[in-house]
Amino acid sequence: MVAVLMLGGLNLMSLGIIGEYLGRVAQEVRHRPLYVVADESEPAASSLTQPHCKEEDEWTDQPMRA
Repeated sequence: MVAVLMLGGLNLMSLGIIGEYLGRVAQEVRHRPLYVVADESEPAASSLTQPHCKEEDEWTDQPMRA
């Protein structure tokens, strides 16, 4: 009986670890910023020197189609 409970607890803990890993991977894959700037008083110098990335304009929240 004790062995069944120990294996069940180990199984649940393993599923929890796998769930945490998959959750963090899913958050990173979404490419969402960690914060949103509500208002910017003047443009940053780095945004003036770097070329605009076309890929950012094409980003959607829709899943990829095969």
